[in-house]
Amino acid sequence: MFRRPSLPRLLWVGLLLATGLSAMTVDALRVEYLDRPLSIDVAQPRLAWILQSDRRAQTQSAYQLLVASSAEALAAGHGDVWDTGKVASAENFGIEYAGPALQTGQRYFWQVRDWDEQDRVTAWSPPSWWQMGPRTAADWSAQWIGAAPNAGSPLLRRDFQLARKVVRATAHAYAAGWYRLFVNGTEITERVLSPVNSNYAKGLFYDSYDVTSLVQHGANALGLWLGYGYSQNYSKYGYRWDIPPAG
Repeated sequence: MFRRPSLPRLLWVGLLLATGLSAMTVDALRVEYLDRPLSIDVAQPRLAWILQSDRRAQTQSAYQLLVASSAEALAAGHGDVWDTGKVASAENFGIEYAGPALQTGQRYFWQVRDWDEQDRVTAWSPPSWWQMGPRTAADWSAQWIGAAPNAGSPLLRRDFQLARKVVRATAHAYAAGWYRLFVNGTEITERVLSPVNSNYAKGLFYDSYDVTSLVQHGANALGLWLGYGYSQNYSKYGYRWDIPPAG
């Protein structure tokens, strides 16, 4: 029986070993369990990633994280915010950020690479990012707006001017009850009932939206349609919706 020579396969294996590259890849970067979150409000976000390979029984022996202040710095391999260096660890979940203090409103770009059980390094993961949201009362400059009792569902509007081209714009929205938010006539609310309900005495859950593509140099407008709020009086059916709407 004629058999094909196995030389090409041997050459391929030899080349793989010579490069010292791992067969693993790093993907699915997450911050606080989220993919590219817009509003992280913890001082030391927890980072995670997934390892993939078409070979069995591979494990991580070390990792390196880069966190940069811009996409350009990260692409140049410059972790100007935080560079862990090579860390001997099998952990790829719940890694706490341990660099300089993170700034409200700042977007941070990051990526990771790993070493496998034979100390072969992977390629860098695809880049990802997260953005810091308001963390303290001092970070908020908004004021409550609303309507008088029995006013129905008010429609509110605010015009504003932008003197320069917008690099990035983020809207943070909350309402005592429900709301629908519009930017220059486009609704950006992602759920039918926003925001998520909570006990007002214990905490308020706001929503964050990237509205960079919707705002423009010059004249702009925000629109807010408010639904009814609710009180702290409980019944066996849940909350009672009987206070004036506000957002």
